[in-house]
Amino acid sequence: MLMECFFTELAQQDVDSRLLGGPDLMEQRKKEKEIRQAFLLDAAALHGLVEILIQISNPLEFTLKCKDGTSVSSKSLEEVLAFPNETPQIMTEITVSTPYSADKEGKVSLRNGEYAFFYSIKYEVRGQHKDVVYLSDQLEQWALGIRQRYSPWPMLWPMLFSELYFPILGMYLGLLLSFGLSVKVASSQSFSRVMHATFYIAMILPILWLLFRRFFPIGSFAIGSGKKRETVAVAWRNFLVVGMGVGVLASILGTLIFNYFH
Repeated sequence: MLMECFFTELAQQDVDSRLLGGPDLMEQRKKEKEIRQAFLLDAAALHGLVEILIQISNPLEFTLKCKDGTSVSSKSLEEVLAFPNETPQIMTEITVSTPYSADKEGKVSLRNGEYAFFYSIKYEVRGQHKDVVYLSDQLEQWALGIRQRYSPWPMLWPMLFSELYFPILGMYLGLLLSFGLSVKVASSQSFSRVMHATFYIAMILPILWLLFRRFFPIGSFAIGSGKKRETVAVAWRNFLVVGMGVGVLASILGTLIFNYFH
């Protein structure tokens, strides 16, 4: 009698949760999410993604988009891993999707292109509520596992560049137009220093932009020739980071020593 009352109470709580808007685990749901981060997609990461998506359906379909505007489709993971990924067909986007079904569906896209700083990873999962929650959590953990250590700087760099470069360039041109015709101001030492500093900054920023995009990309596809490009990029990143760190420390140490003896 006591057990009967217990199960009756549980059933009533379940009914109450539905009436109050509680989740129905068998209800059809769909979740889409865009993730902004730098990533590294290699063979191991792609295998991990496949293991998640085949829980929805199989076989999977792979669609590769390349820098020259071409696209390649395949249903074989081995063919994707054997893709040359070299000029002019350098991968800029890959989409892994399940076959269309009225009940369940999944798709994951990763991109490293012109608009990747808006989002670099996007996934869509459709199915029963409990499955959507479970698979979404797995995809979130997978995305976290392929996140580059220097993320999220590639996502912020375009904004910082536009916020710094164009105002500095505008300031340089404004100073040039406003005071360039004035012999007295133009010949002053302070004005000359400001103009030179502004000019050098305006010239250096685009170079830094190109280097940053080359060696700190939003997305890296370490497949085919992409593995060699990523190895080179890692070496350059270590060199730049260590070089900058040593340079800053040397500058600080030199300043401290100079101030101590003077």
